[in-house]
Amino acid sequence: ASTLSELPFIVFIIIGTVSCFKYLMTETRYWLIPIILSGISVFLSRYIGLYFVIWLGALMIGRIVRADLRTALHIFISISIIFLFCVAYLFVNQSLTGHMTGQTRVPALESHAELAIALVKALALEANLITRHRGVSAVGQLAYIFGFLLSAGVGALLVLALRKDKIDVRKDFVDARLWTLFLSSGIVYLVCIVILRWFYELTPFDSRYLFPFTALVLLSVVSYMDERPKVRRTFRAYWICIMMLSLLLNAVAYPIQSFRVGNYTVLDHFRTIRESYDVLRSGDVLISTNDFVQLVYPNVYWQRPYSRAQFVQMLDSSCAKDGRRVFSDMGDDLAELGEKIKYRQVEGYRYVFSRSKERVLAQIDCQSLHLK
Repeated sequence: ASTLSELPFIVFIIIGTVSCFKYLMTETRYWLIPIILSGISVFLSRYIGLYFVIWLGALMIGRIVRADLRTALHIFISISIIFLFCVAYLFVNQSLTGHMTGQTRVPALESHAELAIALVKALALEANLITRHRGVSAVGQLAYIFGFLLSAGVGALLVLALRKDKIDVRKDFVDARLWTLFLSSGIVYLVCIVILRWFYELTPFDSRYLFPFTALVLLSVVSYMDERPKVRRTFRAYWICIMMLSLLLNAVAYPIQSFRVGNYTVLDHFRTIRESYDVLRSGDVLISTNDFVQLVYPNVYWQRPYSRAQFVQMLDSSCAKDGRRVFSDMGDDLAELGEKIKYRQVEGYRYVFSRSKERVLAQIDCQSLHLK
């Protein structure tokens, strides 16, 4: 899945969740059609979309507990259709590529502590409903901090609503209110994506993985507050302010700032990359966190590590391929390896946006590599 799959993934989850709510409220079987189509579409957007089957299974068990066997049977039929489609799709992948998901999946390289810390940090960043950009200027930093404060206001209004209305949360879950469906869907998704990332080497925990959870929780809060007349108007006004401010910062201010900072344009950025990585030739390997290099040098084997362990693994596997030159601009990681690696610095490297303090472009001496 790419970034192009994020929007349809979330949209299909919302459609499927709302369709489930409509079906449970009306027991009209026609609502099963959008449920099935949404479940299939969620999976086609991302493999993690299989969580939708698990969530539907939880709803089915809830109906069995309530002795609503007719509804449980309908949900079971929907689950079966979605699941059979997903299994068929995975077996086609297996026959065409040799892997059910189309590529090799390796175990996670990070320790449990590293994964836990990364998860907590990513969840903390999700709490900022205004912007994810820290900014480099004082104004940008202030806007980032202010975003957390405004986001805390949503939590304060929610606590106020919960104190005013003595609701039976358990009853709302049993009755399958819309806000409980959104919340339960979000929780099941979060548990599934965390388990998947814990056991397999994927990209780090970030908004791409966690935003579906955040979106579903926010929809749950909005739905819950909309059912509470005592705080509905206040919450709507506050929520509109947050959306407008977020739109202003992310769709207007930050794009303008990022496209032109100090008369430095995107074309200038690409030109700098072309000049700094001029030593690269077709077939070379570059281990780097610089996403733009692959756009300027498409014939280079670009690899992006997301951890120190993955960086070492990529060095080892790249050097094992005879005849390929291996480069890296990750100066900090190279320096950490010390005597385990030898490399030659490429002259003329001047990439000013490198994330490493040690700004070098190095050609690795694979014959001297001792990483074991």
